[in-house]
Amino acid sequence: MRLTLYITVVVLLSACTRFDAVVDTNGSSHNLENQPVVLMWLAPDCPLCQTYSTEFVRMADSFPDLRFLGVLPGNLYSQEEVNHFVDSFQFDKPILVDADFKLTKKMGVTTTPEFLVLANNLSISYQGKFDDWATGLAQKKPKPTEHYFKDALTSFMAGETIKTPYTEPLGCLIEFD
Repeated sequence: MRLTLYITVVVLLSACTRFDAVVDTNGSSHNLENQPVVLMWLAPDCPLCQTYSTEFVRMADSFPDLRFLGVLPGNLYSQEEVNHFVDSFQFDKPILVDADFKLTKKMGVTTTPEFLVLANNLSISYQGKFDDWATGLAQKKPKPTEHYFKDALTSFMAGETIKTPYTEPLGCLIEFD
C-alpha cells in the first residue's frame, strides 16, 4: 500500500512540473521541453511590456532558428485585453497562458517584462531585462548602452558562454494569487 501511494505521489508530482503541453491564448499547445525556447513574461497593461514587446518581436526576426513566445502569468486579463495588446503592439508571437503560475514559479520569474533564454529541458541560459534603457520605474536613459538580451541570444546561438547570464528585472511585479 505504501509503495503504491509513494509511486502515485511521485507520478503526480512529476506530471505537475512538465511543460510539454502549455496552451496559448488561441488554444494551441506548445512543448517547452527538449528544445531551446525564448520567453517574454508580459502583462498587457505594463508600460515596459508595451515598449519591449515590439523589440522582442524584432529580435525574433533576427534569430529565426529559435522559438519566441510570450507568457501571460495568472488569469487577471481577459481575452479582449490580450487581443488589444496583440493588435496595439503587433505582438505576433504565441502567448502562453500560465494561469496557475506553475511555469512562472518554476523559472523564478517575478516581474513583467522578464526575458528568458532556455536551453533544452528548461535549463535557464539567460534571465533578466532586455537592455539598460530603463533605469527605474518611469526613468530611462536616452538610449541603451548594454544589450543584455541580444548579447545572450548571440552567445547562446554561437555555443559560447553568456557573459551576463542574469540581470535584475525591472518592471511591474507579478501579482501571485
